[in-house]
Amino acid sequence: MRRTLSLIACLALCACEQPPEKEVAAAEKQVELARRAGAEQYAPARLHEAEAAIQDAHRKVTEKDYRGALSSASDAADKARGAAKAAAAAKALTKGAAEVAQAEARIALEEAAQVKAEALEAKVPEAAFEELEPRARKLSLDLDAAAATLKRGDLLEAQKASASIKTEAAALPAAYRGAVAAWQAAHPKGRARPAARSSARRR
Repeated sequence: MRRTLSLIACLALCACEQPPEKEVAAAEKQVELARRAGAEQYAPARLHEAEAAIQDAHRKVTEKDYRGALSSASDAADKARGAAKAAAAAKALTKGAAEVAQAEARIALEEAAQVKAEALEAKVPEAAFEELEPRARKLSLDLDAAAATLKRGDLLEAQKASASIKTEAAALPAAYRGAVAAWQAAHPKGRARPAARSSARRR
């Protein structure tokens, strides 16, 4: 038993007398995988910690502190894996936020269209909405563009655009209702009829 323990201790000592090249290379690979996972955009602080640990490992190798270099390489690998996981979680949240914003924007646009359709049935003319229609069309086009950006994988850009569109679209139904109210106020029911009757009496 003592011989076995002595042998293990000897092997460990020998390992610490050699630069941990394989371990440092493996840690560098983990850092690169974190970058590919989007950590530079979605988990920059964690990626920076992993990169700092790799630099520390290289410095300790230069100083022939191989035990310390091994520890730093292991720390870098752990931090890089954490950065990759954090990036994946952040990407999922960003994508989800963009999808929700787009869905809410579409609902607002549909509600505005419904307000207009009901108003047209009530004999409110198209002219009542002439200032709002270009705005609604632009928002619809912008929303399609944001959806394409999301599909392309530009999650941060898609989320930013979608949030802006959602804010603008949310105000549209009320704007359409306001246009209806303004037209109805300017054209109260029956306003023209008395004039027609008085004209007939004069005849």
